[in-house]
Amino acid sequence: SYEIVADIILDGKSVYAKTTRYNYGPIWAYILAALKLLASIGAYNQKLFHVYIVICLFAAEVFLYKAIFKQTKNNLLILLLLFNPISIVIIGHHSQFDILAICLAYYAYINLKDKKYTAAAILLGVSFSIKHIMVFFPLMLLFNQEILLRERIKLLTIPALIFILSFLPFYHDFDAIKINVLSYQFNNNQTFLKHILDLAIPGFITKMGFFKLIPIFTGYKFIWLLIFPTLAFYVYKWKNTDIFNIYLLCIVATSLAISEQYFLIPLTAVFAYRKYLFSWIYVFLASYYILFVSFNNTSKYFSLRSIGIALDFEWYQIGFAQVQLCLFVLLGQIIYCSYKQNQTAH
Repeated sequence: SYEIVADIILDGKSVYAKTTRYNYGPIWAYILAALKLLASIGAYNQKLFHVYIVICLFAAEVFLYKAIFKQTKNNLLILLLLFNPISIVIIGHHSQFDILAICLAYYAYINLKDKKYTAAAILLGVSFSIKHIMVFFPLMLLFNQEILLRERIKLLTIPALIFILSFLPFYHDFDAIKINVLSYQFNNNQTFLKHILDLAIPGFITKMGFFKLIPIFTGYKFIWLLIFPTLAFYVYKWKNTDIFNIYLLCIVATSLAISEQYFLIPLTAVFAYRKYLFSWIYVFLASYYILFVSFNNTSKYFSLRSIGIALDFEWYQIGFAQVQLCLFVLLGQIIYCSYKQNQTAH
């Protein structure tokens, strides 16, 4: 997929019109093109192309963890973030680029805490334009009463505007962008929240098309969208200021569409809250899943079937929901502790 995307850009064509394999803002496509051009010096080398991608992603990882260390002064946290199976496989082997978007978003968060709201908004917008992991984060900031209302509006609108403007060179391909970026979903039926909502809401209601009456986000997407401002309301009410990590936990725990690359997204939060048992259960389950069960290359190296354990297929069917459930419980523990501490303080 990366080679296809890079070739399209190097040929001067539209990545949204020519392939369905690219579902993000345009920045990563141009980075891939530059890296493939670099790998083509002399004669093109596919392995070298992969190496350059890994170097690029590892550089983002280093910049992110450098910023985290400045904030926390915690060497153990950084070592855990660097040397765990999830980081190594997703960044090194799969070479997924979520770390780029998270890195920029964390620097935006630092600027936010320093009350540099314009810089924070711009960095968030660029993060969206790489990969829209943090797209609902400004909704959570709307409940932060320590930020002036005009600054909260700025944080809501500027990132969205930057994201929209990044597609301006491809405005002729709006239909493809709508299908491949804005409406893209993966593994929709293997998520924890989807299973819960299926139990809570009788199927005949959704089949009647009732949810299609809701504008913008249809069906479960609308319910999912409401989770973020609702959670933020109580987080700020109970004086928990760690909104960045809480968001990363929430976006993966409640996601209606998920794949293995998502397991990297909440890692900074998981290890920041490593005193909780479910942080470690998450790391164990996610590591097991991507090493032994995932069909994206890794299971061919680590399949347990060779030693007579044939749980792989069953785990694949429910694995996403189980991993999300760990995050959901962890998030619940964090919020409950915030509530108890707030009650004690009063």
